[in-house]
Amino acid sequence: MTDTPAIISNSLAAHLRAASTVIWDFDGVIANTEPVQEQAFTETLRRMNIAPPKDYFTDLIGMPEPDIWQDLVSKYEIALPAATLIDERSRYYLRRATELNLPMSNLY
Repeated sequence: MTDTPAIISNSLAAHLRAASTVIWDFDGVIANTEPVQEQAFTETLRRMNIAPPKDYFTDLIGMPEPDIWQDLVSKYEIALPAATLIDERSRYYLRRATELNLPMSNLY
């Protein structure tokens, strides 16, 4: 098996490999996942005792995740590698998405 590209986490790659079908959703078409994405980034930062400002995520929407972490690592002087942060954020997101039974746009 090939290495997972840095743009996705190992846990996400495992879910994709196990899937029989993948639907790419541009946020808001099938499900509004941005609030859960924001929760995942915020929770990952909080686990490192970082409390970002309330509106920090607005400027990050639409950016590739490695670029987001590059920005946050620089801003908050985070010592962990981006791959670790991506994996942790992805695990949180997948757990919350499962709890919320996404994709279901009527949740928002």
